[in-house]
Amino acid sequence: MKSKDSKTTVEAEKDEVLDDESFADPYNIPDDFWDNGVWVEPNPKESISIRLDNFVLTYFREGGPGYQKRINNILHHYVLTQRLEEARMKGKEEAAEKAK
Repeated sequence: MKSKDSKTTVEAEKDEVLDDESFADPYNIPDDFWDNGVWVEPNPKESISIRLDNFVLTYFREGGPGYQKRINNILHHYVLTQRLEEARMKGKEEAAEKAK
């Protein structure tokens, strides 16, 4: 049986990390911290009103919280797929033009 004073390895490692002075000051970061950082543009959402078939809305709501995000993700994927297909078709057309 473990005594109250004994610590698991995870607890001991956690204490070691928390005791590390480099974490004491959030501004104490290495000079090269941002060297490999990548800027990611925010993807703002726009609030709209949309009419959906009742069975479609019911299906997504049955999935629980986050149904609007799931709808957005599916539409997002659809748009990307359509754009890729359009680019592929345009590439084929351009290749056919060059072959003439």
